[in-house]
Amino acid sequence: MSDNPYKILVLSPYEGFEHVFRKAIRDRDDISADIYSAPLNEIRTVLESIDSTKYEAVICRGRSAWEAARLVSRPVITVEFSPIDILRSMELASLNREKRMAFVSFFEMEHTIRLIAEFLRLPINRFLIPPAPADADDMHRLIRRLHEEHGVDLFIGDGACTRAARDLGLEYVLITSGIECLDSAVSQAVEVCRMGRALKQESTFYQQILFGSDDQLAILSQDKDVIGTNLPNTQISAQIISSIKAHLSRIIHHGSIRWVVPTNLASYKITGQKIDHGGRHYALCHISSAFQAGGQNVSFIKYKEASDVLKDLSLITSTPALNRFLSDIRENAPDKTPVMITGSPGTGKISLARSIYAASSSLSSCQLVEIDCQGLEKRNLLRLLNEDSSPLYDPDNVIILKNLEAMPMSFQLRLADVLQSMELTRRVKFISTVSGPLKSLIPSNQLSPDLVYELNGHSIHIPELHEAPELAVTIARQYLNQLNQELSNQVAGFDPGALELLTNFHWNYGIPQYKLTIKQLAKAASGQFITEQEVRDALNEIDDASQTNQSASSSDIDLHADLQTITHQIILKVLQEEDMNQTRAAKRLGVSRMTIWKHLNSEEAGAPETES
Repeated sequence: MSDNPYKILVLSPYEGFEHVFRKAIRDRDDISADIYSAPLNEIRTVLESIDSTKYEAVICRGRSAWEAARLVSRPVITVEFSPIDILRSMELASLNREKRMAFVSFFEMEHTIRLIAEFLRLPINRFLIPPAPADADDMHRLIRRLHEEHGVDLFIGDGACTRAARDLGLEYVLITSGIECLDSAVSQAVEVCRMGRALKQESTFYQQILFGSDDQLAILSQDKDVIGTNLPNTQISAQIISSIKAHLSRIIHHGSIRWVVPTNLASYKITGQKIDHGGRHYALCHISSAFQAGGQNVSFIKYKEASDVLKDLSLITSTPALNRFLSDIRENAPDKTPVMITGSPGTGKISLARSIYAASSSLSSCQLVEIDCQGLEKRNLLRLLNEDSSPLYDPDNVIILKNLEAMPMSFQLRLADVLQSMELTRRVKFISTVSGPLKSLIPSNQLSPDLVYELNGHSIHIPELHEAPELAVTIARQYLNQLNQELSNQVAGFDPGALELLTNFHWNYGIPQYKLTIKQLAKAASGQFITEQEVRDALNEIDDASQTNQSASSSDIDLHADLQTITHQIILKVLQEEDMNQTRAAKRLGVSRMTIWKHLNSEEAGAPETES
């Protein structure tokens, strides 16, 4: 016998299986096998009575293999039914020509049986081939039903089938496994054991490489096992490894992806690359420090992945008018071509920008970086332009520059110089959003023509809702359908005049305000349809609130008003400065987002519910 034979556990479903298996390995000196009698209903009992960890692989048959795989941490090799096994059982069954027969097994055998019957020119109507049962109880029910309802007297199948038939007093033929099937299973087991030992040796080799590297690395197998890492044993390292495991399928699917793991102390950039070795997939991950924002305002930069923006993609693709913009961009601004999206606040610019990233398989494997130019301080701009870790210089990033017109002109000029001198738009995908038309922002010195020249490879203007009735109607119907799944009262639709009022109204805060109004109308609807008068009353309230807000804005804050009104004016003013972003407004005011939301849902409010 070999000095170090492979240790294999064999679970025998019937007595003859053990004899055939011993015959299959009798001339091999590279295997040491322990064989236990273990029909399907005894698998758990047998495995709990032995130490399965001392074996390198497990061999068993049929449903037993599925059960064993749930109970042991070792590779399980299944002995499959071969056509010869099935042919052998058909020959035995054909001795009882007067019997009505059925093939029943946890294996799906119909295709093989029909092929054999056709080859042997056997009439297929002589036997039934029902779908595989779900479990042992279902097996009993199926055999009883076949006997009582279809007159089946002879059952051909695996061990579970024959036990059930025997329990019911019916005739059966067991499909036994021939030596050719066991030979194949033994060969598979030896290969699995050989690979397992090789991986263990490689793990030691990987450890030597990892600990000799100056970079922080981690290697994981396709099964999410950590082959090796030189990360320190800390809570942050555990977060990083957990994130790598969560991204493992994307690494293997795309070949290479990048993402950022935020922690309490810092953020880390992970570059995951697929490596194939020995017929298996591995992920080699480089871990480095991500760009860190400095100063008090650290919310100007956010890292996202495709899974984070699926809701935005759903909004765009489910709205034909917006989806046409996405199709236009995908056709006319491929690869690294920069895109500039203009439109009023709330028209869906950010959702469209994120959808450009999410809808592209090549881009969605990259890291999405959102930079809010409205919150960009000088120190952070300088860090973005000067530090090697800046996302601006990473060719595997997609960068969204939000509220580009809000960036101070001196910052815009600096950014334009860097983009031009380093030809960044050839290497990085830039998507910019601008609130307002370029034809007025450039002459008014709110946008640098040099910066626009660099970033405007392809431009899209999203009209306001009152300029796009088709868009307004689509959103109204889709959102009402969604509300019917959330609210207690059900609304069938809008009176024609009601929908016309909604689509012609000038929505100062765009889609969020429009959807909030529809939600309020649906909640308060007196019947199956939202009426024209209900819409008219709601729009009058918004007009009244808008006039109050304009008055407050023209004279700043009216300190002679009551506390509730002053609070309302302050919240609206901060919201407007924050582009109607409730999260940022709440942070500036030192209150919760729920406070902002509740205030906006009060009688005075007509502002949006969420960022768009």
